Formats: sequence, structure tokens, C-alpha cells
Amino acid sequence: MTLAPSARLAVLASGRGSNLAALLEAFPGQVAVVISNKRDAPALERARAAGIEALHVPWPPGGARDFEAAVETLLSSRQVTLVLLAGFMRLLSPGFTRAWHGRILNIHPSLLPAFPGLHAHAQALNAGAAFTGCSVHFVDAGCDTGEVILQKRVPVQAGDTEETLSRRLLPAEHEAYPQAVRLVLRGLAFPRPQPGEIEAEFGVNVAADAQGVRAARLLRDWGREDAVADALEGHLTPLTSLARSTDELRLAWTTLDSLSERRARWEKRGELLVQAETLGLGAHCARALAVTADEWDTTTY
Repeated sequence: MTLAPSARLAVLASGRGSNLAALLEAFPGQVAVVISNKRDAPALERARAAGIEALHVPWPPGGARDFEAAVETLLSSRQVTLVLLAGFMRLLSPGFTRAWHGRILNIHPSLLPAFPGLHAHAQALNAGAAFTGCSVHFVDAGCDTGEVILQKRVPVQAGDTEETLSRRLLPAEHEAYPQAVRLVLRGLAFPRPQPGEIEAEFGVNVAADAQGVRAARLLRDWGREDAVADALEGHLTPLTSLARSTDELRLAWTTLDSLSERRARWEKRGELLVQAETLGLGAHCARALAVTADEWDTTTY
């Protein structure tokens, strides 16, 4: 399912809502409702102060069924299409996460799959990790087991405590979460497609990874439907290589390489545009790169 860039968002939070604040700033007018399982969660007051509907939905003892049923009703009535967990300290059921497959995200304070669950900073310190970070991921029925969309890395310094590490990581979280949401809204991040989904979209019954799908979509948008099947199947031709290289470059800012290495790669985009021009696709390639060019302005990690 492709979401509109203007999709209506809901945020589920249990705590103070610092990531909520970053989302409200990044998506003005798009957050339809903020929901908390805690009546006194500061996130609710933060939402109300911003003029956003803020609702307490209690989590009943013994299970999630009543909570999820109430939340489903709220999301449907407010036409929400993307759910964002921001410090929401409950596990949602398999039924709920299946219903919102590909449309529910979470942020976790570690470089998943390392240090999932509670006390991620303590886990990193106890393990003697030189780096930690944050991960924005799709939510499934497990605990921080969904496919990762975007990560940011920060160093662990001598003498760090859970508190100092948390403070150092927060700015990276506030950068990562809006960026990951934009990737989803732009159709550039999605769970690994199933063969049935690929056949429904492209008319080809194959298994393909996310990059293969993105490359196929580029070629389709460029009017080169003749190369779509090759892209999905991973066959390298001048056209599919161009599409894959374009996809890699427009997402170069998302990698965990050093920022200077990523910027150097981006600054050489003229070489790719020359290659695209030889295939009659220079303008198409330039437009594809422009879709995420603004992310370089906000990428500091």
C-alpha cells in the first residue's frame, strides 16, 4: 500500500513525548491524534499545547484486546493511515500489527538487532559497546524485531551513564524519526514485499528485495516497462544498473558510513547524471535524485 505524502498520522506514547515534539514540528497539520495508555503522560499535555487532540485510552489488566479495539475505532474515525509509536511501552498483539502491516513504526534507542527491549542504554554500557544509536523500524508482533528503516549512530564515551548516553542520543532520535517517516510517505521504505504483492503491482510473479522494487518503480516511472522484470529479478543491464545506482544515491544519506563519505558520494552525482544522459534518461534521473535531496539539509548524524 502506498501512502500519500499528506497522510494523517497518529502517535502512541507512554512518556514525556520528546520524539512526539520532533514529529509535530516535522509534520504540522498531519498528526490527527495522540493516544496514551497513561492518563498523566506528559506527551498528552505536549499534544494539547500544540492544539492536537490528546486522548487517554487505558490498558486493561490482562491483555490488549480492549485497548486495541478502542484505538482501532479512534484511528478509523480520524482517517489515520500511519501509526507512530514514540515511547509507547506496551507490546501490541499480532492481530493489530498485521492489520497495520507496513503502516506502524517505532523508534528504539539502539542499533537493532543489538540491545532490544528495555534498558537498551544499560545493555550497551554493560556490553562495552564503542557505539550505540537509534533505529526506526516497522512494528511486528515481536519486541523490536520489525524491519529497520533508518539508523543513526553515536559514540559511547568513557564514563558514560545511562543518563548521559540517553541525552547524547536524543538529538539523533529527533533527526531519525521524521526522516524515516518521510521515507515511508515517499514510498521509499516498506517491508519486504511478498510475491503476491509484486504480482499485483507489476504483473510478474517473482520474489524481489526492496531495492529491486524501488528500481522497478523507477524504470516504470521512466517509461521503461520493458526493463521492470529484469530489475525485479536482479538482472544487471545498463538500464537496471542505472536504476539501482540512482536508488542507492538518493538514499546515500541513510547509511551508517561517515557523514563525510556520504556527502562525497552525493557530490559525485554528476557522474551518474552523465551516464543517465547516454541512455536518454538524464532528466528522469535528476528528478529521482531531487526527491530526497532536501534530507541532506537535516542530516547531521
